[in-house]
Amino acid sequence: MAERLQLFHNPGELGKIGQVWFVESLTDDDTHTGRRLRENLQDLLAARSIKLRVVLRSPRTRAEFLAVLEELRASVAATGLNPILDIECHGDDDRGLQLADSEFVPWEELKAKLEAVNLAGRCHMILVLGCCYGAYFGRVGRLYERAAFNAYIAPTDSIAAGTLENGLRAFYAELFSSFDITSAIDAMRAAAPDFGYVFLTAYGLFRTVFAEFIRDFGMGDGLRERAIAMARRLLEERGQRVTPDAVAQVLKDGEPEAFENFRRTYFSIDLFPENDARFTISYVNVKADAERMTIGSR
Repeated sequence: MAERLQLFHNPGELGKIGQVWFVESLTDDDTHTGRRLRENLQDLLAARSIKLRVVLRSPRTRAEFLAVLEELRASVAATGLNPILDIECHGDDDRGLQLADSEFVPWEELKAKLEAVNLAGRCHMILVLGCCYGAYFGRVGRLYERAAFNAYIAPTDSIAAGTLENGLRAFYAELFSSFDITSAIDAMRAAAPDFGYVFLTAYGLFRTVFAEFIRDFGMGDGLRERAIAMARRLLEERGQRVTPDAVAQVLKDGEPEAFENFRRTYFSIDLFPENDARFTISYVNVKADAERMTIGSR
């Protein structure tokens, strides 16, 4: 596998960050984790003489929340300052983010808005979802669409506000000390051992998902079943008689080009050619990953 993308301040990897936005949508009775994390981070940055824009927004309704995300997108586009976006609210595995007024923002809708922010920053955004079940956001990612983040971290389950705050305080403290995300996550785990989380990079997600596709549908029985189904459709819809073996060969021959088309779209290489060097991954790499997965499952 390729080296882990962990260096926070390396522009060739996770990229340089110029602003941190805490977007908190909580009721008056909730622990205001966004506000407290922002205050703590400002003190930490001042003590270390680190100049960084730190913003707090507190939308209560869906319309206000979406307006804040648009404000962030415009800020990134105008200033070129890549963001950490930390969203603090309640969450539901199926319904998405729950705002202060109890309305939900579905994961799909959130993804579309975050794609726009990430696109404005040329795929540098780091996303923190400080809400229960935030990890479920990853289910809406599709390789034929734009990446909605460069990296993201989120709880996998229900999480107490105190556990979340303790973990994220340690995360930011280490992040702005070592500028290494892996070290920051280790600090978070040490400070909040009960903090179940997922951490993904766009690179890692793309590589893993495409390898799994090849394993399941690009070789062996999966490829043959796919070819049989396509041969049947060609006969039924177009009257063309093609053997499953011939269809399978066409699919295999076209896979490298399909991979490259997905890569160029997902990492916005078609819009930002410099991303080609940032997200260096080849079909050969991913095919080898798929073969290793197949061997490991035996």
